Amino acid sequence: MTDTPPLFSTLIQAAQLEALYHAESDLAIFDCRAKLGAPEWGPQAFEKGHLPAAQFLDLDQDLADPPGAQGRHPLPDIARWHAHVRTLGVTNETQVIVYDDAQGAFAARAWWMFRWLGHEAVAVLDGGMLAWSGQLSKDLVAPYPSDFERHPPLTRSIDTTALQETLEQPDQPSHHLIDARSQVRFAGLEEPIDPVAGHIPGALCLPFQDNLNSTGRWLAAPTL
Repeated sequence: MTDTPPLFSTLIQAAQLEALYHAESDLAIFDCRAKLGAPEWGPQAFEKGHLPAAQFLDLDQDLADPPGAQGRHPLPDIARWHAHVRTLGVTNETQVIVYDDAQGAFAARAWWMFRWLGHEAVAVLDGGMLAWSGQLSKDLVAPYPSDFERHPPLTRSIDTTALQETLEQPDQPSHHLIDARSQVRFAGLEEPIDPVAGHIPGALCLPFQDNLNSTGRWLAAPTL
């Protein structure tokens, strides 16, 4: 009898990922590095070096539909995303690991999208690429397409119409809208990419960077 491999569904440490490599686990690693406004930067960074056996998930091509009425990086059609995950060789038993070098900002989107398909075994590399002390690779993975099946979503979304209705009832709010961007962008003091600065009325500012310590790793749960 073989031991059941651990399930990582939120964060994974670099040492734990290294152990999965050595255990030859059913593993899929995705490099999610990106820079807003520079769509060519992520693929170029990936070509220069990435974690061993990693594949690249492009923010603009894979993790979003083209800009339009739904915003700058709207979610892709879920059927298209599901089909793409199959081409990446991910099965329902695969442990998925996602990482970036932007304090998890882009990897967290991929994490959410795998959970959108009902896949629980997906985790963000704590500390991102900087936490990895092993060698990098330039090799490209050629995965075999899989028969990955969608399951009930492990996360939820809300459309702008429904959100507007909840925000127009401040005395009895059914939702709290959290803006996870930096305080300066929330306040409209700095806006590097969007045409209009500021925030959605009624939102609360909780910058995601405040969840991390000085090395870019997540703070302990009691602290959070």
